[in-house]
Formats: sequence, structure tokens, C-alpha cells
Amino acid sequence: DGAGNLRRDYTTDGLHPDYFGKKYIGETIGHYLARHFPWVTSKLTKKQP
Repeated sequence: DGAGNLRRDYTTDGLHPDYFGKKYIGETIGHYLARHFPWVTSKLTKKQP
């Protein structure tokens, strides 16, 4: 982004996250939820492609 907060390889247009950015965001949030709310996340299963 213009302030340098979003890595260049995480975006296609300099502003919006692309696949790698969305993957990173999703994994980061997933790890946070698993650490802080294991009673919720322990029952979840990963969607198969």
C-alpha cells in the first residue's frame, strides 16, 4: 500500500491482497483463533478442494 504496510508480493495492484495475501491473512487469523478459542476450532475441519 502507499504507506508500505502491505508487502509488494502480497498484492497485485498495490492495494488489495491477492492469493498469497489472503492466504497469509487467513492462516494468521486461524492460528490466533486456535490458540485463543480451541473449544470452537477443535471441531472444525478443513475444506477439501
